[in-house]
Amino acid sequence: MQSSAQNHYIQEHGHSRSVWSKGSLLGGVSVAAGRGGDAASLRARARTESARSSDEGTAAEPPLVNRGQLFTPTLNEQRQERQQRRAEKIRFRQGLRRFAKRKSVQLCGSRVCSSSGVGVRVAETDSGRRAGFAGLSTCGNLWLCPVCSAKISARRAEELGTVLKNARTAGYDLALVTLTVRHTAEDSLREVWAAVSRGWHRVTSGKPWLTDKERFEIPGWVKAVEVTHSPRHGWHVHVHSVVAYRGSPGDATALGQRMFERWQSGLKATKGHKGFTALPGYGVDVQVADGRSLGNLGMYLSKLGADLGGLSREVTQGTHKVARSKNRTPFQIGRDLVASAEKHDRKIWDEWQEAAPGHRQMSWAKGFRERFGLDAEEVSDEQIAAEELGTDDDTVCVLPSPEWKKIKHRSWELLNIAENHGVDGLLRWLTRQGVGWEPAPLRERRQGAYGGSS
Repeated sequence: MQSSAQNHYIQEHGHSRSVWSKGSLLGGVSVAAGRGGDAASLRARARTESARSSDEGTAAEPPLVNRGQLFTPTLNEQRQERQQRRAEKIRFRQGLRRFAKRKSVQLCGSRVCSSSGVGVRVAETDSGRRAGFAGLSTCGNLWLCPVCSAKISARRAEELGTVLKNARTAGYDLALVTLTVRHTAEDSLREVWAAVSRGWHRVTSGKPWLTDKERFEIPGWVKAVEVTHSPRHGWHVHVHSVVAYRGSPGDATALGQRMFERWQSGLKATKGHKGFTALPGYGVDVQVADGRSLGNLGMYLSKLGADLGGLSREVTQGTHKVARSKNRTPFQIGRDLVASAEKHDRKIWDEWQEAAPGHRQMSWAKGFRERFGLDAEEVSDEQIAAEELGTDDDTVCVLPSPEWKKIKHRSWELLNIAENHGVDGLLRWLTRQGVGWEPAPLRERRQGAYGGSS
């Protein structure tokens, strides 16, 4: 039978504390471990994802190919899946435009910012032929734009993976520490987020934190914020942090308890700020690596696989995760808004787009990035979103602004044609669609440079 505290947690957050196996509650810190998925669980997961895709009105993912114990999509299936995801994100961005309050979000991926027009680029990569655009404006808004958000989160996951891998190679252990706050539907997003920021500042500052750094030999941490919303309890803002340390799982438990005590203290009311509390025994969760892999950490929430990349994606892709029960992520709220335009969802989305921008999704302890393999100067979200495929030499044609307007609402179709049928196939398709194009000025056109249809 579940305890009253456990029932409260499930009602508030939409899921139980331990997802993958029984956890033990030690000193107010829940410590749980997981196991990598076997063939049966992979098949079950594939069926679940297929059903979810159908529920969301998108085509089911392509079938997986049985290769012994593993199920690996073929290259063609991988390309189809990637194109499907891209099309879905672009359509979603288009649907959100009419609700956007920021001009940069309204014009992202639509406005031409080059005097010559929109360049269409086709490049051969290790993962196959890729197509993209050049000369379009981007908003770089991680919280409000599904296209920019996916691009930024993927880069942050790569950066995080590099740091965590190098930290493990250097002999450090890793723990995923999740900290939550109690809240009600009457609490505004700004109030809850402000409390979370104060709480984390208290966790990682002052003499107690310096003592922890020395005791547990902590070289640094990385922290990401995830937000969901429920009709009953309102905005839920919580912190996922990965802390590198030296010691045993018991040491991670002790560290988590000390972090939680400071977290509670930081949530208290201050002048000009509303006070909050954390639920004792359930306000912190510590997931530790078992010495063989990082799968337990990565699979705990993301279910993205028992590998280092899984942990990276768990920490960085909170905006895209599917919330459990009646909880919804902001982008789920956005989807529902686009589908039904309900006033209640509009109110929630408006609060989100007013409060979220300006907050960082991921932040690092000073010197942690540089010590384990990344550049000292972090690339901004806006810079990542503005990056274009390939170079000018990969531009195969240019669409003048009036011609771009004819096709921009179906831009994913153009990219699919370029990737599936090559440059010649793309140019023939544009002509059939009545879209005028001009040869790329910096490209020496060579017949069959990219071949015909794939």
